[in-house]
Amino acid sequence: MKSALAVLLVGILFAANVHAQKITAHRLHQLTVQQHPALLATQQLIIVWQRPGDSLHLAWLTAWERKGTRWKKIRHSFRAAVGKNGIAAAGTKIEGDGKTPSGWYNLGRLFSYLSTVPTQLPVTQLTQADKWIDDPASPAYNQYVRGETTAASYENLLLKSDEYKYCMVIEYNTQPVVPGKGSAIFFHLSNPEMGPTAGCVAIPEKYMLPILQWMQPNQQRVIWILNGSTDFNK
Repeated sequence: MKSALAVLLVGILFAANVHAQKITAHRLHQLTVQQHPALLATQQLIIVWQRPGDSLHLAWLTAWERKGTRWKKIRHSFRAAVGKNGIAAAGTKIEGDGKTPSGWYNLGRLFSYLSTVPTQLPVTQLTQADKWIDDPASPAYNQYVRGETTAASYENLLLKSDEYKYCMVIEYNTQPVVPGKGSAIFFHLSNPEMGPTAGCVAIPEKYMLPILQWMQPNQQRVIWILNGSTDFNK
């Protein structure tokens, strides 16, 4: 259970508002009950969506918490970066297309460059031996590997930039893994220019830190990435 101090701190950090397409608790309740009942098992929900006229690589992000069957917004909307070619239509994401997959996915393992992170989630501190396999022919495709690999291609997770300083796995194409359907989809820090990603969702550190503090290890955490004209725009 969160302490009173943690609740107060999260409330303060989550107070800033940015004008964006409005998502109401009532609308979210309707969608989860009527169209996506599986989301009712989720306690902590990140929603990513785009508004008409947005650049391909820019989106909006907000955070919600479920109490019983009702949703409460705990983070007003702010800008996020997505793939350089936008958000893929459902089921169309493939390796190397520069798109962020649409759909809803569990938020899994948290990596960091740091040994101590202000969160209650377990954290894996990254080393130079850590990599994520993006070779579709490899048996370890779309998996984390520490140490040697026979894969023809992979992504080093300890970068020279700060982008993976906090890096959480978006569990896309993980159960089961389908070769060629896309790999290394993360929720991580954006670069200072809010530039496009290769398919991940990225946000500034000032927003990531309170989100990590809010997340709880005993809660199901989901990211819902919406493509095109979303249900919330209706």
